[in-house]
Amino acid sequence: MHIPKIAIIGCGAAAQRYYVPVLRRQSGLKERLYLVDTDRACAEETRAALGGGMIREDFHDVLHEIQGAIILLPNHLHHPVAMDCLGAGVSVLCEKPLAVLPGHAREMIQKARDKGAALCVNNTRRMFPSFRTVREIIASGRLGRLESIEYVEGNVFGWPSATGFAVNPKLSSRGILMDLGAHVLDTICWWLGGRPVLEEMQDDSYGGPESVVRIRAIKDGCKIGITLSRLSDLSNHYRVTGDRGEISGRIFDWKRVSLDDGAGGKSVQKLSSVSRNYPGFVAPIIENFLQVIQGRAQPLISGSDVLDSIEFIHSCYERRERLDLSWDKKAWVHHAAGGGFQIRKPGKILVTGATGFIGGRIVEMAHLAPEARYPIRAGVHQWSSAARLGRFPVETAALDLMDPLQIERALEGVTHVIHCAKGSPEVTVQGTRNLLEASLKKGISHFIHLSTADVYGDAAGVVDENSPYHYTGNPYNRMKIDAEKICWEYREKGLPITIFRPSIVYGPFSTSWSLRFAAMFLAGEGGIYEGYGEGRCNLVYVDDLARTILGALDFAGAQGKVFNINGPEIITWNEYFTRLNAALGLPPLRVIRAKRADAATWAMSPVRTLGGIVKTHFIKPVKLIAERVDAVDALMRMVEHRVKITPSSDELRLFAKDTVYSDARARGTLSCCPDTGIDQGLADTREWVKYLGMVS
Repeated sequence: MHIPKIAIIGCGAAAQRYYVPVLRRQSGLKERLYLVDTDRACAEETRAALGGGMIREDFHDVLHEIQGAIILLPNHLHHPVAMDCLGAGVSVLCEKPLAVLPGHAREMIQKARDKGAALCVNNTRRMFPSFRTVREIIASGRLGRLESIEYVEGNVFGWPSATGFAVNPKLSSRGILMDLGAHVLDTICWWLGGRPVLEEMQDDSYGGPESVVRIRAIKDGCKIGITLSRLSDLSNHYRVTGDRGEISGRIFDWKRVSLDDGAGGKSVQKLSSVSRNYPGFVAPIIENFLQVIQGRAQPLISGSDVLDSIEFIHSCYERRERLDLSWDKKAWVHHAAGGGFQIRKPGKILVTGATGFIGGRIVEMAHLAPEARYPIRAGVHQWSSAARLGRFPVETAALDLMDPLQIERALEGVTHVIHCAKGSPEVTVQGTRNLLEASLKKGISHFIHLSTADVYGDAAGVVDENSPYHYTGNPYNRMKIDAEKICWEYREKGLPITIFRPSIVYGPFSTSWSLRFAAMFLAGEGGIYEGYGEGRCNLVYVDDLARTILGALDFAGAQGKVFNINGPEIITWNEYFTRLNAALGLPPLRVIRAKRADAATWAMSPVRTLGGIVKTHFIKPVKLIAERVDAVDALMRMVEHRVKITPSSDELRLFAKDTVYSDARARGTLSCCPDTGIDQGLADTREWVKYLGMVS
């Protein structure tokens, strides 16, 4: 049998994760593969994984030799590259979405017809046994007249893209709907046999790729509700309801569906599956493509098959409206006035750690505030963590603080630095030194370093800025102290520096102090702690902290000083938990006895230690085992969940600590200090949790 010559155009994460495992199993194929990428290192990595292949930088160089092309490029390149391939009579397998615009998709379909080439698409989820069963049951009429479809999918974004095409505002204003939505809306159209009529589409974009989407649509009387999120883990479920029954399931549980006959009869239908993991469902699509080229099969999924979903997606973007993000409406920045002299008005501001919780909010508030006058450059280390940041059309810069050349480029034209980035202790400390050194050489006007009140360690009572550092043995505590000490070295060298030591920062996008506890309480877990929970909870609302930092940028009176930043109310941890729970509209929390808390924490201690070792040294093989063995996967998920909801020994000590971080210096020096009451902060937090799709 003739083995075709194939070009893989784009050798990034998708190629290595989904295509390489299938292609290397094809006998004799790897010697006839061209690996095309402008990044030769990426192509070399793919060749090493394949065990063969010929590298090229331009696919045009091989069009006269190949019979098939697999296009794995950023979405906006699918159409032009496919048109050139199809125009040369080369059959194409295109990663979803087929095209960004319906007109482009139609051109591709027509070109394939004109040239007698095949146009296949990898809309993988059509291979899920569960999704195929849903379609068959709808078509059989067992559910009767369809009344509604509910589809909810959300997972924290982490795609390891080199270009960040899915979240980079420089490349597109289209985000999760163009990415995950290409699967989801295709599924809906496929189940229903056509394109629904859009009623409403809302998202969270401010000009960049959106990360949360809500869609309402209708088809033949069937009401459709879709929620998609890149910012949080949601229930990941679907439910199709008719007047004679219902079928439902978990999106990634492709081995079973739940059936309700509408008369009280409920059952679970178990399904056979040859694939144990998601990449396994890509295999039949690739194998089919090879057979199509050889003339032995028709496409499993053709370009024409997905046209309805491309049109549906486009209609959504044409009518997109912004979600009501109430906490963003309150964003403002207070500028320094009096109390010292003004340093020159900030020019470009580099924010490191801009994809993180606090750095991200500083960027957002600088962009949103009506009177903002600060041009921001957001430092991005990894695009995989930039789904939140990407919603805003701000300037970005690649920034690895261990790379002096990247630091130098990021600082070009910058006058002020807000340093929020953190990583491992070693990287954080050395990265801070690298940034300070470059800032000194560049003559940065003001360097603001975000530290933490944790540098005081286990200090009790009223703690002000004159209190000494105290190492606790905790890596986070150590790296924050060490980074501060380096800052003081560079202050002595003449770099204008201000250090902020915030207490417990809560509010929208706080994973540690807001989302984690909200998720626990919504799941009926967690509680208030007998004995432990009466320690002082020093809360500061994230917007207050961001305003304080931005307000100090052009205030010379802040230079050379360190400031504790705390909120206007000091309550106990138990009161915080109680008020957060009430803000979510939930029943009263249970009381967790001290002995029970101690026992749970003690039991989880070796599990945390072992988990850290596995994560550091063995995560890849463990994940592979979990993908293949359901029992291992279930055990890992259970253990991970228990670790999340069980406080560590450090946390129990924190909940009991009788400490108040005095912010008298900040309130006596700075013109902008925290003033958001806890009830208001929690009301905004609840609206944010609602936006994430965790509550209705």
